[in-house]
Amino acid sequence: MEYNYSPFPKPIDELTAHDLAILRTVHEGWYVEYKEVVPNPQAIAKSVSAFANTYGGFVFYGVREKSKQENVAGEFPGIASEDVEAMRERIRQAICAHSAPEPHFHLQTFSGPSEALGLNEDKHIILVHVPQSSKAPHIHKSGVIYRRVADSSEPTAENDRHALGELFKRSNKLLETYKSWYEADPDFTENEKNHPYLRLLITFDPWRERLPWLDLTVPEIRNLFNPEDKIATLPFDTIYSMRGGLIARQVKGNELDSLSLTWALKRDLTSEILIPIPCIRANYDEDKEIELAGYEQEARFNKLLRKLKYTSISILDLNQLYPIFRGIFETLDRIAVAADWKHGISATFKILNSDRSCPFIDIDYVIDKYETHGIPIALNFMSSLREHHHPDKFIEFAYQNEDGEKFNSETHAAILMMNVATHLGISMWEYLIDENYESGLFGKLLLAGERSMQAQSLRNKAK
Repeated sequence: MEYNYSPFPKPIDELTAHDLAILRTVHEGWYVEYKEVVPNPQAIAKSVSAFANTYGGFVFYGVREKSKQENVAGEFPGIASEDVEAMRERIRQAICAHSAPEPHFHLQTFSGPSEALGLNEDKHIILVHVPQSSKAPHIHKSGVIYRRVADSSEPTAENDRHALGELFKRSNKLLETYKSWYEADPDFTENEKNHPYLRLLITFDPWRERLPWLDLTVPEIRNLFNPEDKIATLPFDTIYSMRGGLIARQVKGNELDSLSLTWALKRDLTSEILIPIPCIRANYDEDKEIELAGYEQEARFNKLLRKLKYTSISILDLNQLYPIFRGIFETLDRIAVAADWKHGISATFKILNSDRSCPFIDIDYVIDKYETHGIPIALNFMSSLREHHHPDKFIEFAYQNEDGEKFNSETHAAILMMNVATHLGISMWEYLIDENYESGLFGKLLLAGERSMQAQSLRNKAK
């Protein structure tokens, strides 16, 4: 059960110092703790891990209780300006160093002057908001598991099997949810069972700590997929509502009931995207080449196949994925802006119906590696060795890089493309550190995607 108690009538991010005056009527207890000063790191971690292990809560530093008998906020002496950054850093480091795993928390500072609080201009209140954690139990560095009991942080006895079991059950329940989601592959028709698909699973909040929500009308969500003020890189011609979200599809040129490019978006910002991967199947002999017209590496790849004397082969044409990924991340960026989300995105994927197929990317570097190390083959049974459904194993796409610059769709698309390629045996990460190659990976992937569209058109005309 998730608890979302807040003493405030507005979102935490919108609070000002004046809003804290309501704390004069809020008792310290299960969800709230007041501290006049920032204590030692062990005490900080004790309070935060206890809230994370129980129902979540709020720790206020720079607030003095009215009295022991009436434990509401009485005065707001605050933290001095010259100390506030050092205290914020102490809180961060304490939570990180004294709790395992580190619980999620949100750190916010409210600055004076505030007449409503009697807070001077050079004083500040520090708030640590701790959501109920799905990673529980969080163990204090002392080896103790703390839980919030009324207005104190109490240790859980080692023989309290019920309390400990409930903490472990919370995280296990979430992990089971992700496992079920990951394993719930589509029901394919007989024809579709022979066609490869990439199944992309996306969550903005993998550990369910911030609980985002897309509070828009259906027409407004449709506009996120196909903006009226620009041409979408990845347009959808069919978008309709479902329970809790929308389905967007590319139906044009396909049968209405076929599994074409499909995106299911829920209002909690989880997405599932099914992407068909073009597959070329052919029997091979010395007098016949694989039809890769329109690709720069067609001759080299066929020469390699002749040298290896394959008699039949299935080729996964991965070249269309990068431009599709760019369009996906452009749309995700619009969704994030609409939901006021600035905390990054996490994703995992599966490649279905691809067993014993050869991945192909129309870049010279890839064929160079094939000539040197051999042609990789997709082996689906090996995927079971990896826990792709665990939130900690998801690919993380940060909101901004280490320099504070916002990541763009090209960067995220390339990261996802390299993960998919690596999954299939193409180590494109080496491309970025190989001194023999320039770093223009984005451009090469984009041009390969454009050639793929041309190649697909030629294959369709030949049918």
